[in-house]
Amino acid sequence: MKRDSTIREKESLPVIDDIKGFASFKLDAERRIASWNAGAERLTGYKEEEMLGSGFLSLIPDDDAKAKLDTFFKKSISKSLTGGDENRFELDVWLTGKSDRKIWAEITLTSAIDESGELSGYEVVLHDMSDRKMAEDMLLENEKQLRALATHLQAAREEERTRIAREMHDEFGQMLTAVRMDLSILERMISKNVKEPLNRMSLIEKLSSISELLEKTIRATRRIITELRPAVLDELGLLTAIQWQALEFENRTGIRCRIARLQHDLVLDQNASTNIFRILQEALTNAAKHASPSNVIINFHVVAENLMLEISDDGKGMEQERQKDPTSTGLTGIRERVMALNGRFEVSSRRGEGTTLKVSIPYKPFKE
Repeated sequence: MKRDSTIREKESLPVIDDIKGFASFKLDAERRIASWNAGAERLTGYKEEEMLGSGFLSLIPDDDAKAKLDTFFKKSISKSLTGGDENRFELDVWLTGKSDRKIWAEITLTSAIDESGELSGYEVVLHDMSDRKMAEDMLLENEKQLRALATHLQAAREEERTRIAREMHDEFGQMLTAVRMDLSILERMISKNVKEPLNRMSLIEKLSSISELLEKTIRATRRIITELRPAVLDELGLLTAIQWQALEFENRTGIRCRIARLQHDLVLDQNASTNIFRILQEALTNAAKHASPSNVIINFHVVAENLMLEISDDGKGMEQERQKDPTSTGLTGIRERVMALNGRFEVSSRRGEGTTLKVSIPYKPFKE
């Protein structure tokens, strides 16, 4: 039975011997190399007399790739005998050339059918992709190194924040408290020892003004210390810190912030706790800064061995282009922290319909 769509033995692939990085040759029905050309010799280093009659799969060291090719060969035999359409298969795989040379190649296999409709062999085209593979591997390695650097810088920044917050608490906190006590003592001394009423009232008013300024300074210092590194995160853990952050966000912005679900039996290490807390902080900051919402809802729990953090708002939303904007430092910071935890995150938002940030992180209870 003749079929115009099938490849006949008398037909052959276009001659590509002279094209750099390409090779074409034939296999017989038993998958042995039946022809070998100059392109294949340049690609692998093997001469024709070394390869004719050899099994094609001997060039492929990877067992998984061999299994995929073997499946294709079996299917092509079945289809040819039952009158099915021509078979074509593509695979990127490592080949072993002469002197153990490694070649990353794109293989295209096409079954060849003779005049009687029987499988007579296969046409093989190899495309040497080694240079591109090397470039891709180098790019991936550079990306890996950059991500490791970003993770290191984040950890260093957290350590520096913690150090500065501790020093501010220990040094400024004590000094400001001492100044407040001294002012209180000085006010009592003036009230007791200054006899002239006008002078006494003037001095007391001045002290009251200084005391008020001092109280503002103390509150500002506490706020800065908390922003640098919330003590609640280190002393009471992530879950309490999330509750504190929701309340603090609501008090500071006037935006209602509700925790819909918070799983309480989670045990996390310090690194994971810090990154998750900072992700939450950044998401809330973005919502207040860009979305102008009336309500924010937080969910944090485990689903199928993954920590799920979801922050939703009913704000004005954002365009798709904004979500992918590399200059969006907030989303970039979140992305880096999520990837440092081997997690994933997605942003779903439409203009006028609010925004939802979903973070998924593999969860394994921390054991000290």
